[in-house]
Amino acid sequence: MSGQFATIFGTGISGLTAARLLSLTGWTVELVGDTQSTQRWITVSGETALLFNDLWGPDIFQACRSYPLIGRRVDWSVDGLSEVTEPLWAVELSSLNVAMLRRLRKASGSRISRRNNNADCEPVRFAGATHIDASGRSTSFTREGRLVCGKRTMRVWPSIRLSFPSEPIAEVFAGEGFWSFAFPIGRETICLQLATPRTCSAEELRDVMLRKVTSATPLLHYAINKTPDIFDDGSAIFSTAPTLTLKEPLSRRLAIGDSLMTLDPLCGDGAGHGLKSALLATGVLNSIADGLPALHALAHFEERSLFAFSAHLRQCQRYYSIMRHSGYWAYELHDMSEAIIAPKVINNKNTPVKLVAEGINRFNRHSHTKPAITLVPER
Repeated sequence: MSGQFATIFGTGISGLTAARLLSLTGWTVELVGDTQSTQRWITVSGETALLFNDLWGPDIFQACRSYPLIGRRVDWSVDGLSEVTEPLWAVELSSLNVAMLRRLRKASGSRISRRNNNADCEPVRFAGATHIDASGRSTSFTREGRLVCGKRTMRVWPSIRLSFPSEPIAEVFAGEGFWSFAFPIGRETICLQLATPRTCSAEELRDVMLRKVTSATPLLHYAINKTPDIFDDGSAIFSTAPTLTLKEPLSRRLAIGDSLMTLDPLCGDGAGHGLKSALLATGVLNSIADGLPALHALAHFEERSLFAFSAHLRQCQRYYSIMRHSGYWAYELHDMSEAIIAPKVINNKNTPVKLVAEGINRFNRHSHTKPAITLVPER
């Protein structure tokens, strides 16, 4: 793939992964954006952790701030409390980004260059470079040019001090007019996230939480009842309504990660989506560079994105409809029903097209079989 150039806007999970995959297949890549400096914790599923290991090395989480969790304690529906023994990782994003960037530099060397956001918005290094938008989501994330499915928001506290040793298990709780996700960070700190159908003031949340939280989920109960100043400051508010970009994919301009679509954290794996969208975009761009007609490759990219977004909305509908006090989320359920997309098949079924992205060091050329995209990370 020598002679191919890409400029990637964003240095989060999707942007750095795309840079790694493209550089390993011979592209010269310019990264635009500052390394994330705010301390924000996420949880990563066991399946996504395996994909991280495939793409970034088996010890990538050991190279950053992370803690293993043994599963989730779920108090969601009228069926009561249950426990899901699925391994999770609590990972601090800024340290993960630093670890990924170090490995990218080590593996790709001169094929990677960087500049920060203080430079001009448009890249100047490579004339005719492919642009990849991986700028991600923040508290100032714009909804312009996107399909937006709801108004729900999440308030996030990065760390609350504990005075008792907690189990390494996350907690999910459906309350009256909110749902929460809490998980321990080591033995002395917890991360708390509270989602509501609309943006609520700290005073509104305090009144609801003090009256409605039970001891079934000890982390949440402790945070609310033993930390009286929890609602005073220290939290950030994010929109958690699923969104999908309405911009048509072009052979020289693709969106990945949160710039392509954002997922509801209740049943969406944002980190996994970042990795998979980078894999898909890299396979598409390499196939176009190999001579596959751009129309067919981009049709696959759009179709896969539409299918993934529709599947996510349906999963969200199922979870919100079975939760206790689901009436508070009636508008969100209606908005998602209105937005469900029946993905159209853009590709001509009679055209023999196959995109195969196999492994991180090689991308097979298209073969003459039925229309499909197969993404098989090397294990």
